[in-house]
Amino acid sequence: MQPSRHESKQITISDFDQIINVGFGSNAQVAGWNRYASFALGVLDASLNNNSGAETGVGINVTNAPSGASTQSGLVSEVPDVPSAILTATWADTANSIAYTITGLTPGRSYDILFMSSRATTTVSSTRITVNGTVIGDMPAANNVSSSVLAQNVTANSSGEATVVAGRGSGSYVYLTAMVVKRRAA
Repeated sequence: MQPSRHESKQITISDFDQIINVGFGSNAQVAGWNRYASFALGVLDASLNNNSGAETGVGINVTNAPSGASTQSGLVSEVPDVPSAILTATWADTANSIAYTITGLTPGRSYDILFMSSRATTTVSSTRITVNGTVIGDMPAANNVSSSVLAQNVTANSSGEATVVAGRGSGSYVYLTAMVVKRRAA
């Protein structure tokens, strides 16, 4: 799978019957978003809310935690699915990767999962996204407001899970700022 940019393919909201938005690095509330400052191992949330605020039963289990979180300001998002308010914080790691399992997905259903990494810095760094063992692509982190990586047609396994690894592409850091999980309509 290759990284996909929003301008290359227009996907309409009616293509999906569930949308879950996750921002990493801060607990500050943003309407329609689950936000997490915590970066400990284990269950981050067992039932994320969808973009309308209803619980979904979809969760996140962190299997390789980031070393910290960073706050920032001044970045204005150009990615349609990620509002600028989400770019105020990010998970950060100085080791090799951040890893987690998305749980509670519908087995056999297809999902599109968008990732964004952004850090207000001039230090060159990129984050490599791997989903279910397949490298999806790299995205820059330094002052990134326009690049994202989209994993399309990800299928949940028989346990309703998908694995995600945000690894080091180039540079010394791994950043993970946002994830948007969209379940394709049946």
